[in-house]
Amino acid sequence: MSEFLFRSITHLEMDEERYLEYILSNYGDLGLDYSFPVALSFMHSPLLAGGGLIVFGEDPYIPVGVAGYVIGTGSNEFQDRDVCQIEIIHLLEPYRGTRLFLQLFMQLLENLRDHEPQVQRVQFWVKPTEPRMLRLLSRMLRLPGGQCDQRSHLALYSVPYESLWNYGQALTRSWHR
Repeated sequence: MSEFLFRSITHLEMDEERYLEYILSNYGDLGLDYSFPVALSFMHSPLLAGGGLIVFGEDPYIPVGVAGYVIGTGSNEFQDRDVCQIEIIHLLEPYRGTRLFLQLFMQLLENLRDHEPQVQRVQFWVKPTEPRMLRLLSRMLRLPGGQCDQRSHLALYSVPYESLWNYGQALTRSWHR
């Protein structure tokens, strides 16, 4: 299957419900080290202070993935609106692959460009243990301005928006040759 529908999470109840249902039904697969209430607050925060996407496959009513972000950081009381913090990017196991992940990530960056043009940096917290994730993270660190701040079992990755956008565009172009 090569056709996917990416829909921005609007403030329509249906979109918010699908987003939350997806997270709740895949909670065990997310591998979060937080208590359920804390994890749910992180995953729900894009509906309150940011935005997100739902990815649909063959069935336009059943999500195969989601992405969610907030604008600003909690440590700065969300006043640093030049920072986008990705809270979740998740695809169901049968749909995990570089191309769909890149499509989802580029859609997220397009949403930011269209709705949050003040964003200059994109950051996210990860538990860098999975080999596939480590390869991706090492590439992000090689981008201009890419940074990693290791804190106990989590790492905060931060990359300038332009660097991510240019990298994603280059990958997309290389696949279309």
